[in-house]
Amino acid sequence: MRVEQVQAIEHKADQATHAIISKLNQSFITPFDREDIHKLASSLDDVLDFTNAAANRLVMYKITEPPPAAAELAGLIVLQSDRR
Repeated sequence: MRVEQVQAIEHKADQATHAIISKLNQSFITPFDREDIHKLASSLDDVLDFTNAAANRLVMYKITEPPPAAAELAGLIVLQSDRR
């Protein structure tokens, strides 16, 4: 099921965030401002936490078909995450 995949990704992201913060605390010199690195890692972790929570709610509320607005919202998320 996809929820398990989302949870596995979120778990890996938690481990990566922990590793980043740990390495940051051990490093004297960083490639850019340490507060920016911390904020970026924390923000990415928050996004994945919210994604995991949304996936869990889909299961909890037995939502099998996305509402019409979901496609529009997903499109906005894709636009915001575009690397260009």
